[in-house]
Amino acid sequence: MSAHNNFRTRLLVIVMALSLLTTIALISALIGQYVPADTSNYSEIAAETTNREILEGNTDLKIPTDATDIRGYVDGFRDVTTLLRFKMPASELASLLKQTSCKHPLSSDNKQSGWMQNSPEHKWWRPSDAQRFATCIDATQQLGRRLFFDMTESDRYIVYVVASTR
Repeated sequence: MSAHNNFRTRLLVIVMALSLLTTIALISALIGQYVPADTSNYSEIAAETTNREILEGNTDLKIPTDATDIRGYVDGFRDVTTLLRFKMPASELASLLKQTSCKHPLSSDNKQSGWMQNSPEHKWWRPSDAQRFATCIDATQQLGRRLFFDMTESDRYIVYVVASTR
């Protein structure tokens, strides 16, 4: 084999190697475009709702008939978390509590935990604005519930409920 043929063989191998590397890089780039984004931080369902039937079903609470300003947010697929907020006459508190395992007197600990904080996403979720409040943690076999009562107005309460399936 002459030096010229040896050079041509080496050049051909180098060109083929570069072509192969370029092809692999292009295929990798194309596959990368079609790989689904990491959805571990997203839920299957996430939506605000004012549908009383959905909110009552998800929280296992009958919202008082004279409740107003009913708002909710449902998030999850298998494990569903529901945020519910509504206003009700203070006189309805005992009736609402009968649906829970909450006992009188309700806790009025001044320490507000994370679930009692205002939401930057949902402008209607404002439990931290309460000047006077009471809380209760409640559970059934299928559901964990946290109830927060804004009692700032003595005749009308704002009720916040966080309900999560187990």
